[in-house]
Amino acid sequence: MRRLLTVLMALTAFVAVPAWASSLNLNLSNNSVRGIYSQPLAGYNRWGTPYFDAGLLYSDDHNTKMGHLGLQVVGDANAQQLLLRVGVGGRLYYADSHPGSGAALGLGGHFSARLPQYNRISLRGRAFFAPDILAFNDFQQFYEYGLDLDYRVLKRANVYAGYRQVRAKLSHSGHTVALDSGFLVGLRLGF
Repeated sequence: MRRLLTVLMALTAFVAVPAWASSLNLNLSNNSVRGIYSQPLAGYNRWGTPYFDAGLLYSDDHNTKMGHLGLQVVGDANAQQLLLRVGVGGRLYYADSHPGSGAALGLGGHFSARLPQYNRISLRGRAFFAPDILAFNDFQQFYEYGLDLDYRVLKRANVYAGYRQVRAKLSHSGHTVALDSGFLVGLRLGF
């Protein structure tokens, strides 16, 4: 775990860009705590902005310690009557847990939807899936999904409540285990 933290910190420093565009997302539940740092890699263009993210999660569910590195292209989805931003890409996960440890390359993305007349409230969701061909070591499949209801307290500070599932199908038993699951509350800060 110490090596994973060192690698995540080094990669975050390596891809550093102006700090005003960065964000820090912290959330917790009864069983888990997670932090995610995100920042754009280049300026916006008509195809979207590439974003890098790195995160760490600790969960009492199966004594799970998990890290990820992600890369997504994020942009406006041009939905009528709705402020909709969508990101598409992938995350490289490594998880160490009691039933098994492994790595996975999950493909998927996220969305954020706001109604213009209620611009302080948004619905956010994410889903990443790694099939057998992209799951390694003890993992046969891996997926993460979640949904949050977000409230903008200040221009660059949001609070939210939501639900998250992180699951892996184990290659040695064929069983699917929840590495982390449940309701959570969080804080998202922009810099």
